[in-house]
Amino acid sequence: MTTRARWICLNCGKTVYYPSVDEETRNVICTHCRKPELVEVPAEQLAAMGLA
Repeated sequence: MTTRARWICLNCGKTVYYPSVDEETRNVICTHCRKPELVEVPAEQLAAMGLA
């Protein structure tokens, strides 16, 4: 079973499953607030939270 990556936005606090890419800077950005403030959540942490 593969676990898909998840990110948490440090700006709006929402979970992001499929982040967007800013066309000008090519940075990965939040799909909710459009800020490049995403931090990937490790699979071990997802399992501990019961989200894996």
